[in-house]
Amino acid sequence: PGPFYVQSAAGDSWELTWPIWHMLPRNDRRDIAAQHGMKSIGEFEEYMSLTRAVDESEGGVEGGASRVVPLASNVNIPESGGQAAHD
Repeated sequence: PGPFYVQSAAGDSWELTWPIWHMLPRNDRRDIAAQHGMKSIGEFEEYMSLTRAVDESEGGVEGGASRVVPLASNVNIPESGGQAAHD
């Protein structure tokens, strides 16, 4: 699996890095977790961590399928924030 992306109401998308994840309102984080079948934000964070670790241990995410998650609210995310590949 490839990286997660978030998509704003305007159609812009950013890679869901830890800095962006923590800038999202709690309701958006809860919604994203629920969209992925998780019962809590913490469960989704654990899933993200494990997915990234497996991707990196298998040689990166090139060619992996990305997952785009629409945001429920209009969140102001700095343009430079979404460009970081990894924390």
